[in-house]
Amino acid sequence: MLPRIEEILKIEGHKITCQWNTGEVKTIDFDNLVEINSDGITSKIFAPGVFDTVKVDPISKTLYWDNLLPYTDYDGQTKLGLLDFCPDVLYKTG
Repeated sequence: MLPRIEEILKIEGHKITCQWNTGEVKTIDFDNLVEINSDGITSKIFAPGVFDTVKVDPISKTLYWDNLLPYTDYDGQTKLGLLDFCPDVLYKTG
């Protein structure tokens, strides 16, 4: 069985405690996972009021944030997409 996130139990600071499909409860510390720099994409999750908007994707069963990752659509327009993390990396980190 591949470890996947079932639900978010608690968000405290930059730590997210999750229930995994393995039956385990693990806390992921994003201060240790993500290098913070002022111009990086991942630094956007640490902006005031953003970190707490994290969700669990119902299909991939990982953590994600809406409207953070800029991309160019087929029509040439720049849009904002989701920023997610590999659940295997999150599992090993927690």
